[in-house]
Amino acid sequence: MKPFQPAPPLPPRTSSDQDKSSTSPWKEPLGALLAILLAVAVLFSACCLLRYAIGDQRVYSELVDYLDKTISISKINYNSDLGLYEVTEKEMDILQNQRRYKTLMWVFLVADLVNFVFLTVALMLYYSTDTNKGTMHVIFWIVLGIGVVYCFLEGAVFSGLLFPLSARLPNETATLLDHAIPHNPGGLSHIEQGIGCTFAYSLYNNFQRRKNPENTCDPYIAASYIPRPLLITFMLLRLLALAIFLILLVTTPIGRPVAALISKTRPEGGYKSRFIKNPNYKGNNVGIHTPKSTTFGVKDNRPVTSNPPATPPVNIDHSISYNNAAFFATHGGLNSSRSSEVSRSDIGDIVNYKPAIHNSNSIVSEV
Repeated sequence: MKPFQPAPPLPPRTSSDQDKSSTSPWKEPLGALLAILLAVAVLFSACCLLRYAIGDQRVYSELVDYLDKTISISKINYNSDLGLYEVTEKEMDILQNQRRYKTLMWVFLVADLVNFVFLTVALMLYYSTDTNKGTMHVIFWIVLGIGVVYCFLEGAVFSGLLFPLSARLPNETATLLDHAIPHNPGGLSHIEQGIGCTFAYSLYNNFQRRKNPENTCDPYIAASYIPRPLLITFMLLRLLALAIFLILLVTTPIGRPVAALISKTRPEGGYKSRFIKNPNYKGNNVGIHTPKSTTFGVKDNRPVTSNPPATPPVNIDHSISYNNAAFFATHGGLNSSRSSEVSRSDIGDIVNYKPAIHNSNSIVSEV
């Protein structure tokens, strides 16, 4: 048995290895970067939509409640100078636009959350599976492609539907109030308490109330509708994310280093499970085996097992074990299984062995 020798050092990395690493997949990391940028843009739009949807909900509820009370008060306390208050057909269209706007805001918010799910699934596939080849490679690009297309379609559709409404509703809401306030000036206190503002209303200067610097309700109502520049910003952020991806994909000298940085964000070992045993791993105690030694007592032939302390590997002359095995086979009538166990025992146990004397009527043969 040859003594244990350490493994030779690894050969230095050659230029072929470097060329192979330079051609490693790098488009998948850029796809993950696109998913991250789009997820940030979608998250930003979702937060803004949630803020304006909640604000518009409060304004719409207070406005409808005020108009309903104004109609009732006008019938009870009829004013011949003002006449009976009724909502005109044009004002009904304004209220319909209010309901349509409120619905579009919440649907746009839900659509953004669904889009965020697609992008999150694409990132989970990249960071938890092998997306460089095979089935997961195809699934990753399909999910990412659906997320990108859906992101731009839903953003363009809902932004286009909200764009004209966000421009018209502030002035149309002010027109509703101009018509209703003279019939129910006392009901403005409910709106002020509901949304936390001040109208600073003057009965003789109703149409000039928006120019009064103390009036904070009209500016608050106008600001509750999502502004058009913000809708444009939603689309610009998504286009910017796509433009960065295309530039990095086309410009290889810039795209590959960025892809390498994205690849480093993956956990160590990538998609591989940390519970998979490395077949190339060799422990420090490989080749060292300390079996239990078996000895036989002097008075009885029952085997006695002991656990000797671990010792470093030594060169053993197996011929000694074989000669002793033959000796035991002829002296004492040991069976083959015990002889094989003795032949595998340590030198110290073999030397200390003393064969037992069997008393029988037959003549004991001696060698």
